[in-house]
Amino acid sequence: MEINYTITTNTILKFDFKSTAEGEIHEIGFDTNNTLAPNIRIVPFGNQGYNGNVASTRYSGDQNWQSYTISIGQEATGTFRYLVLTADDDVDGSGNSFFRNLSIFEDTNGNGIDDNCETGPCSDTDNDGI
Repeated sequence: MEINYTITTNTILKFDFKSTAEGEIHEIGFDTNNTLAPNIRIVPFGNQGYNGNVASTRYSGDQNWQSYTISIGQEATGTFRYLVLTADDDVDGSGNSFFRNLSIFEDTNGNGIDDNCETGPCSDTDNDGI
C-alpha cells in the first residue's frame, strides 16, 4: 500500500493481528522501493525463525486478535513509500495474516493519542486511508 509517510522519533504504529494458520513469516513493514524484504520488518508470527528487525511482542497463536502498539520511530526514521503486509508460506500456502485497526501517527507528548486527535475528531489529514 502506498503511504509516503515520514517516520519520526515520535511515530507510533498500532494494529491488531491474528492468524488461523501459521506460515513462515507474518509481517508488517515499511519499504522505500517495493522490492523483496521491506526496510523495516515487524514479524509477530511465523515458524521460519525470523523475528524481523524491530522488536515486537510475539503473537500467541491462539487464533484470536492481539493488539500491538510499537514506538516505530525509536527503531528507525525516514520517509517510506510503502506499507507492506505479508503472509509468507512457501511450503503449502495455507498460512494467513489478518490485520485490522491499523494506524500510524505522531505522539509528541507521549500520551498514546494521535496528536491530530487530541482536540477533536481524528481525521486522515493526508488522505492515505490510515
